[in-house]
Amino acid sequence: MSHPKRPRVDDPEQQEHEPVAELDQPDSLADDDPAAEGDGLEGDGLEEVDPLTQAYEEAQSLQQALETINDEASDRVLAVEQEFNKRRRPIYRERSYSLSRIPGFWKKVLMVHPVIRGVVTESDLDVLDYLLEVDVEDFDDIKSGFKVKFTFADGNPFFTNRELVKELRYADDAALTVTGTDIRWLPGMEPADSAAAAAAQLPGSKRPASGGHVYSLFAAWFAPQQSLEMGHDDVADVIKDDIWPDPLRWFSQYEESMGALFELEGE
Repeated sequence: MSHPKRPRVDDPEQQEHEPVAELDQPDSLADDDPAAEGDGLEGDGLEEVDPLTQAYEEAQSLQQALETINDEASDRVLAVEQEFNKRRRPIYRERSYSLSRIPGFWKKVLMVHPVIRGVVTESDLDVLDYLLEVDVEDFDDIKSGFKVKFTFADGNPFFTNRELVKELRYADDAALTVTGTDIRWLPGMEPADSAAAAAAQLPGSKRPASGGHVYSLFAAWFAPQQSLEMGHDDVADVIKDDIWPDPLRWFSQYEESMGALFELEGE
């Protein structure tokens, strides 16, 4: 039994008997509709971006990327500095021992620096005669601060402390907290005018006239506790950044200045 032949889709006769229905054209594709072109005009769902805003946002994003790199660099630099600080410490100790054998070394070094010279009083100078060693040491993480230590010779007639230590600690907001040693003065050597000693540490203050035991460096500066809103201590910064790295340079300046003075007096 034979089956009837199935007509092919492309059979012309079949197409003549089954006309194709016309599709309705959507309004969005109608002739002369600018939205159909997608030309960015109002009606395509996109808002035009201000060129200045776009440029600023791009620059801001790039700046954030730079800050990330800078933070990483700071961490690596800090790690390197910590490593080299450990290598410097034994050499600093040996240098301190050598310098302690030079009579009056640290007094001469401190006095030749203009900032220190502008702060000390006559009574401070007398105490400096017994100063054997100066030491500066960063805290382990470096960025949180450092300490300055003065070591004195036996027989110091002013106080019983062998060492005076001043610590400077920086908070995350850069506020500075300072702690110093409570000096145990011997009878008759106490500061005669604590107010005058404190005033000598104020910015722009002049070196007070000698009168009794008026100390600045050894009273106000080594105060047990103080907070500095300015976030820095001029004397401590000078000792750490100017003097401590190379005290021999300042000692040479002192010797040269004294030699020039002797020459002037001899003329």
